[in-house]
Amino acid sequence: MTAFGQRYGQQCPPDLVEIGQGIVERCANVPLAIRVVGSLLYDQGREKWLWFQKAELGRLKDGGSNAIGPILKLSYYHLDPPLKTCFGHCALFCKDDVIEKETLIRLWMAQDYILPQEGQSVRTSSSKQNVVDQMEELKALSNLKGSLDIVIGENGQYAKENVEEGGYIRNKGHLNRVRIWFPTEMGADEQRLLLEDLQPHCNVRELRLVNYGGMRMPSWAKEDDLSTFLPNLVKLQLCRCPGWQHLPSLRNLHNLKSLEVRSLRDLEYIENTSRRGIIGNGVGASESRALFPFLQQLTLMYLDKLRGWWRDDDDVIDCDINQGQQHLLTSFPSLSLLTLSRCPNFTCVVTCPNVEELELEGKLGEKSRIMIPVESGNSKLRIVWSTHAGTLKSIWPTEAFQCVQEMRIDGDEEMESLSEVEEVFCSCSSLRHLYIISWKKLKTVGGGLEHLTALETLRLDSLPNLMNLSKAGEGEEEDEVDDEMPWRCLHQRLQSLTLRGLPKLVNLPKGMGCLRALQSLSIFECKALESLPESMRELTSLRSLTIKRCSDGLMERCRENTGKDWPNIQHIYDIRIIEDDDEW
Repeated sequence: MTAFGQRYGQQCPPDLVEIGQGIVERCANVPLAIRVVGSLLYDQGREKWLWFQKAELGRLKDGGSNAIGPILKLSYYHLDPPLKTCFGHCALFCKDDVIEKETLIRLWMAQDYILPQEGQSVRTSSSKQNVVDQMEELKALSNLKGSLDIVIGENGQYAKENVEEGGYIRNKGHLNRVRIWFPTEMGADEQRLLLEDLQPHCNVRELRLVNYGGMRMPSWAKEDDLSTFLPNLVKLQLCRCPGWQHLPSLRNLHNLKSLEVRSLRDLEYIENTSRRGIIGNGVGASESRALFPFLQQLTLMYLDKLRGWWRDDDDVIDCDINQGQQHLLTSFPSLSLLTLSRCPNFTCVVTCPNVEELELEGKLGEKSRIMIPVESGNSKLRIVWSTHAGTLKSIWPTEAFQCVQEMRIDGDEEMESLSEVEEVFCSCSSLRHLYIISWKKLKTVGGGLEHLTALETLRLDSLPNLMNLSKAGEGEEEDEVDDEMPWRCLHQRLQSLTLRGLPKLVNLPKGMGCLRALQSLSIFECKALESLPESMRELTSLRSLTIKRCSDGLMERCRENTGKDWPNIQHIYDIRIIEDDDEW
């Protein structure tokens, strides 16, 4: 039983022995299959073993030697998401290939699948290694094409006195992507010298620098302008470059389609100049507005000190942009995806008329505005994800929300009622999917949901202070208000409702009977909920009801044939009342 977590010298409970023997039989006594299943059940309880034997192994068509494939597939489904990503990356190799461990680790690092934790490193070694020899070998690969990833080990050092010429990839005109990872242990000057000798060919279309500690770009970026040597750059990623307070000039990279700036802790401005200065130097208004005419994806993440795009952004925001100052705004006419994550001091007005997806994590500066002009009554914005509901007010005008189809607000720590952003929900006339997750203070859903007449999917998840699902406000009892609101407004379209992690929810609203289109209702971890309303009988379209990890009282009332609430739900085709801790 050691494969199932039973350690040597310990007595295995007889009931587990019996279950384990049944599982081994289903595995056809194949050692690999037994070890895989054993790893899944390691240190699990009897209920988990029984569930696995009946639910999972029961799905296998036979228990013969052909079961090993489905069992391995099953083990993949139970992996954590990061491990699934690493495992899936192995599909790049051909069948029966021998994969060296170090090679695989470097590939995972190159894709950012595995990252060192603070104070730790992915690999350790006792001695420094000079990377000059490896760089010289790289120079000899004259026919190198496609993509080149250079990962300098954490113990690597670059002894300039040993360098004969440098220019390791300067003449490789067939490369279209270069990505370089520097070790944090290597000194900033040493990194700059190495990057000096890793000058890419001007044909390179994608460049990524990670952990570069130099205070500035090397000399091949003339006048700190990347366009002077990389005019064809389409994608640029700069991650964890701690010494930069501003980026090398990007404004002349007119072919740029994707820009990602991540974890530059001292970065204050994207461009180290003023917008007015550019215009004053002879750039026309129309040309200055669209500095990145083809930029489709912009990602700014974990930039605590970032204040704006230009040094004069504060002045531009304070001016009256409706009186001849629109040309001072930063415009991205082709942008489809905008991600702003943890940039609390970012104070800028950006115009992106064609943006389709917004990802906003944390607060922005008070004066920040994301302007989405609505032409011909239509906006192209379709998906919005945010961790702070108040940030949605920075999107202007509110009519930009009128075509949004999916919205996820995850992690708000301040809002107590949806009414605080009611002006946003009033404009969400096309919203089909809404996910409200981990709002610490939310008490009521009134003032928001009743405006979402096109809503098909609603998930209320991890809301520790939500006490009722009616339009009742603070100090009001549910009986004192229209108990059919806001649900009456959702009756035509709402098909799926999930209530999860609502520990203070005592009753489902009587108005739920209005949801005549509802097909699926899931209730998880609502410990204070003791009963289901009689209005459940009116949900004639409801096909699936799942109740899990709720109160014993609710479980008892929903028991088949004998429970007091059974008459309210007996018309539902698929009813699952799950009392244990198994995964759903």
